[in-house]
Amino acid sequence: MSKHVDVVIIGAGSAGLASLRQVRKHTEHFLLVNDGPYGTTCARVGCMPSKALIEAANAYHARIKAAAFGIRGSEHLSIDIPAVMQRVRALRDRFVGGVLKSTEALGERSIAGRARLLGPNKVAVGDEVFHARSIIIATGSSPVVPKPWQALGNRLLTTDTFFDQETLPQRMAVIGLGAIGVEMAQALSRLGGEVHAFDGSD
Repeated sequence: MSKHVDVVIIGAGSAGLASLRQVRKHTEHFLLVNDGPYGTTCARVGCMPSKALIEAANAYHARIKAAAFGIRGSEHLSIDIPAVMQRVRALRDRFVGGVLKSTEALGERSIAGRARLLGPNKVAVGDEVFHARSIIIATGSSPVVPKPWQALGNRLLTTDTFFDQETLPQRMAVIGLGAIGVEMAQALSRLGGEVHAFDGSD
């Protein structure tokens, strides 16, 4: 079966949904195709839950400066990591819920499935073929775990699995110091953990 639309957007992450907002200014004849979980990487496992973790970490870290303001007793404060992680997940789920609302109302213009490019203006999703004047590829990224590291089992966390942890170990290594890696390393350190951070460049 073949259908014609003005635009096919492949990927319903942050870039795909931003593209969708622009496309809708010009046409309602579009198709959004997404393979994998909806809700955007940013909302599910990226910058939004990491900011919630940083907020808790900064609040706890502020105790070391309290005495300078005449506030006494901050040395007796402790942190409940499971409660911190539960709050992060609750906020994460709210963020994702807000994003999901924007795709649920699309009806048949949103398809869950893997897109295959058949040509410069042709996309297949399952048995359906769509012809489009324009195709936007916004497929995002996912963590890469080198094969030898997979032997670490559940001791190895990625941003896809980190925020589902109920508690955190006292010692962690953060590998990869892009924006999210730096945020995670800082937050984990301020939450009282021992953190070692590594990156392939200076």
